[in-house]
Parts: sequence; structure tokens; C-alpha cells
Amino acid sequence: MARSIHLHGPRRGRKACIIRRILTAVGAAVIGAAIATEPGVLKGTIVGRWLGITEPEPSLGNADPPASGSRTRAGNRTVNLYVILLRDEVWRRDRKFREMNPHYRAKKQCVYVGQTSLDPEKRFKQHKNGYKASRRARKYGVRLLPHLYEHLNPVPAAERLEQEERLGRDLQKRGYAVWSK
Repeated sequence: MARSIHLHGPRRGRKACIIRRILTAVGAAVIGAAIATEPGVLKGTIVGRWLGITEPEPSLGNADPPASGSRTRAGNRTVNLYVILLRDEVWRRDRKFREMNPHYRAKKQCVYVGQTSLDPEKRFKQHKNGYKASRRARKYGVRLLPHLYEHLNPVPAAERLEQEERLGRDLQKRGYAVWSK
């Protein structure tokens, strides 16, 4: 079984520069082929010692739980629900948003409810950057409201749509103005 190569040490930036020079001088194909066939090929050589190439310690297994959005041992995929606080401006400017929330209480917040296989914080950043973003979350999103969704995560992928709808309905019953797909 092949082991990966790790570069470490205080001169990591300089090492990357030297590696580029070596690849240019010797040829990327030669070094790339040597590393691909035997990952520890540079270990013990002058170049390997100078670059700080070592083999990692053998792993005793993954003690961390699987990341959300990944497959668990049983093969079940999970997702995360998330709630984004929207600026009150969405209520004044968006007619469809108002139509979707006829029972909104003015003292409550406007929110967007979604689901993702990513970490909710990462998904919020994607919304704000415009990547696969809801227009309302991109334009009016302020921050996540973890106290409204953390207790529900992770959600089995088979139940994701039902759970997202249920969270949206529950928030609307509590007086929030909710936008959800």
C-alpha cells in the first residue's frame, strides 16, 4: 500500500520553490514517475532530507465521526439544515416574500431555511459569494442562526426535504417570515 509524502518544516515556501526548480531541471516526468511508483523514493536521499520528506505514521483508524454529507458505515448519507437571518429590508422590498408569509409578526425575524451536504458556515459563504445562491440569501443574508437548527443536524438524506419543510412551517407558526424552496 502506497503512503503519501509530507513536506514539513519552517522553510515550506522555499522548499516549494526548490521543488519547482528540480522539476524544471530534471524533468517533471522523471520525478513524478518515481514518486508515483514508490512514494518514499526520495526519503533518505540528500534531496529528500533537505526537503524534509517523510512518511506519515501508520493510521490506527479514523476516530472522528464521518463528516456531514458523507456516507456513514451503513452507507446512509446525511445533510445539514441551516437558517440564515435576513435583513428586514426583504419584507419591504420583496412582494413574493410577503405573500409567502401572511401570518408574519413584525417583531420576529425574516429567515431563509435551506439544507446542504456541506458545513452550514461554508454554505452560507457560498450564498454570499453568489455560488448556487438563493437571491434572497445572497442579497439580504446577515448571518446563520444556529440555535434554530443545530439540534436537528445531521438529517438523513432521505428525510431532508420533509425536515426542511417542517422546520420552515414551525418557524412560521412561531411568527417568523420564512423563505424556503
